[in-house]
Amino acid sequence: MRNLVTGGAGFIGSNLVERLVADGENVRILDAQIEVAQARWAHTPRVDVIQGDLRDDHAVSRAVEGVDRVFHLGGLTGARASMGESQRWVDANVGGTAVLLENLEKHRITRLIFASSAAIYGGSNGVPLAEHLAPQPLSNYGATKLGAEGLINAWHHGGGGSAVVARLFNVYGPSQQPGRAVAHFLTAASRKRPIPIFGDGRTTRDYLHIRDAVSALMHASVKYVAPWTGTMTVNIGTGQPTALMDLVDLMREITGRSMKVELLTHQAGDPKHVVADIGKASVELGWRPEIALREGIEQTWRSLREQSRR
Repeated sequence: MRNLVTGGAGFIGSNLVERLVADGENVRILDAQIEVAQARWAHTPRVDVIQGDLRDDHAVSRAVEGVDRVFHLGGLTGARASMGESQRWVDANVGGTAVLLENLEKHRITRLIFASSAAIYGGSNGVPLAEHLAPQPLSNYGATKLGAEGLINAWHHGGGGSAVVARLFNVYGPSQQPGRAVAHFLTAASRKRPIPIFGDGRTTRDYLHIRDAVSALMHASVKYVAPWTGTMTVNIGTGQPTALMDLVDLMREITGRSMKVELLTHQAGDPKHVVADIGKASVELGWRPEIALREGIEQTWRSLREQSRR
């Protein structure tokens, strides 16, 4: 199977490429930032790396030519970062998806797995978020992911092909760059700096280990792309909410650090409670997460400590 991974040099994308290669697949990476990917895969004949922006029609056309299925992970991320930057996020996430879909039609590629986000929901009052709930994004990031989902649905109904939309919740794990809660908090702990928390610390999130996220994308690509035709939207999370202060307490136990907390003003675009209902993923994909939060934090901490010693 010949696979294209847009955003294949990013955190989730690079881990997905690793899995595909381990499974004996041929992979092409399309990403604007490719230095690390080129160094990692320079001597692997089954991996082809193309530098290019998703909004660049020529680059995307080159990338999709001859592939059998596409994992679409490219674009801009970050709910807080997107606030006040609506045009930039629309251009990258909606515009980039439009260019990709036009090229899938042109090259008659009919298999697509899209990494969407829980940010499309907005938030909840602690009730697990199910796929049938009306989206109410609170950030430009969530709104643009929802816009991309709409384009994919239109592509399918226009005869484009089959697609799985995987709404990923809070993915974390080894080698994630600081900026997301788990990586940011552990990096601060390693440097003995205060832990910045926006709000009162009771905000809850559904933390999903990167290995489980990749496993879910693989399940989606195998079970619901061929020979099935249609579109399906599915939540990929753990179904377990964790408050930020509870996350910090767990990290204190694992790291042995005191981890002083600095409470900051709640930020626009941040929902207070987010947890997935993963019943559909279990039934339709035969997938469930395997890595408990403690185990995942322990892995991430070990990885961070090993990197700091290099």
